[in-house]
Amino acid sequence: MFYTKSIFIGSVLGFLSLGEGSPLQLTPRQDVTYNTTMITYIADDTCGGSGITLPGTVTSGQCLRFKAWSYKIVALPDRDCTFTTYNSATCGSKGLDTVYPVPAGNGSVCAFGGAYDGGLHYIRSGIYNCI
Repeated sequence: MFYTKSIFIGSVLGFLSLGEGSPLQLTPRQDVTYNTTMITYIADDTCGGSGITLPGTVTSGQCLRFKAWSYKIVALPDRDCTFTTYNSATCGSKGLDTVYPVPAGNGSVCAFGGAYDGGLHYIRSGIYNCI
């Protein structure tokens, strides 16, 4: 009897701790991941001014901890996506800030990163998802 109770309690505690560290998925589960171009703008909150740019990519379903002022997300040609920002480090629902639609096509969206100090004190995150 003691053995069964300890397994049950251990399982419950393990489940609770797993939920604490996992990013919350706000869109349906994705069986396929998508990659697109994301340009990081340091010292520029408008995605096109005089800031320093760092080209890169973003993968759907991965929570990103922001280190810059803004991010330009390039649309996929045939897939509607979103880029959701949070006032937290873990893309948790309690810190939900803004959902930016990234419709299919050849455009792009500028998302406010808000990490003015490289992410030391301004703690923000975001997640890119496609449907």
